[in-house]
Amino acid sequence: TAPLAKDPPGLLVQMFFLGAGFMLVETKAVVHMALLFGGTWIVNSVVIFAVLLMILAANLFVAVAQPVRLAPFYAALLLSLIVSALVPMDTFLGMERTAQIAAASLLAFTPIFFAGVVFAVSFTRAAEPDRAFGFNIAGAMFGGLAEYSSMLLGFQYLLFVAVGLYIVSTTGHQKAVIGAPAAHIGHDAAG
Repeated sequence: TAPLAKDPPGLLVQMFFLGAGFMLVETKAVVHMALLFGGTWIVNSVVIFAVLLMILAANLFVAVAQPVRLAPFYAALLLSLIVSALVPMDTFLGMERTAQIAAASLLAFTPIFFAGVVFAVSFTRAAEPDRAFGFNIAGAMFGGLAEYSSMLLGFQYLLFVAVGLYIVSTTGHQKAVIGAPAAHIGHDAAG
């Protein structure tokens, strides 16, 4: 019998740091919206619904578009995180309510869409999806611990920690691309 396919270690590193970064982005979205619209259960419910909606949109995008290269999505993810970290919360104060909701939502949830695309494409390439998902969950737990860095940096700059985690994730992706046969991961080494 043929040996079972194994994921390259780079993919597991990528999945771990995708989970860690996502936890920080989600936490920032919850805090961002709670500060703007109040810390009520309705606001939290809407934020969680919006996060799930963005994940669904990312999965539908991947199913329809079937992206091969992740570099443009990593670039968009990192850019959207940096913009989100640099735009101060008071920018949204005094805006007309509809514009305030639209602008704040765009800023908070755009990174979640791009992270979802990167995750979905990477997960479909996993030879051992159970291990890949386990590493992603472990990364999310690490991200939960990394949230405490907000006490030192503040929630506005927590996204820079997420940027660092996603950059480490890109190195895992590059190692997975270089270390695995192209047929296994579904694309060329340009990633």
